[in-house]
Amino acid sequence: MKCNDREKLFEFVEHMLKPRETEVVESHVAGCAECGRIVEEYQKLDAALDDWKAAEPTPWFDARVRASAASKGAEARGFPLFGRMRRLAVGVLSLVLVVGGFFAVHQYRARENAVANQIWNNGQGPAFTADQEMKMYENLPVLEDYDMLANFDVLSELPQSGK
Repeated sequence: MKCNDREKLFEFVEHMLKPRETEVVESHVAGCAECGRIVEEYQKLDAALDDWKAAEPTPWFDARVRASAASKGAEARGFPLFGRMRRLAVGVLSLVLVVGGFFAVHQYRARENAVANQIWNNGQGPAFTADQEMKMYENLPVLEDYDMLANFDVLSELPQSGK
């Protein structure tokens, strides 16, 4: 053991060391006056702390603490109701916003579909159901070829061969 290892000496006084370490420290303290003095100081401090008792609060202090706690308790009893109401209001408002957002998106898409169907029904194209439209998208290469041939008027203006 190193001389003046205060942590080890404190552990020795508080009986926190393993038996083998306790023997080593005990033999060192027996031969070292400085470490023996430190161990004695720790033992005196332990004895003083064992005798020490916390001071009791005065009746005046105790009464003030109890009055303060009672007033805080009365204030706190009113707040949970407001806290619950606030949480309920936030929850209801969130629900209204989600439902309102859903209906707004639904209305927007319905209007968009109505306009698309109106364009298709006004002679600009055939009216398709959602299933028919999905089948067209599955056959996209065929659809692209059809659109190119149907709307590619340049091919009709090609010069005729000179036969």
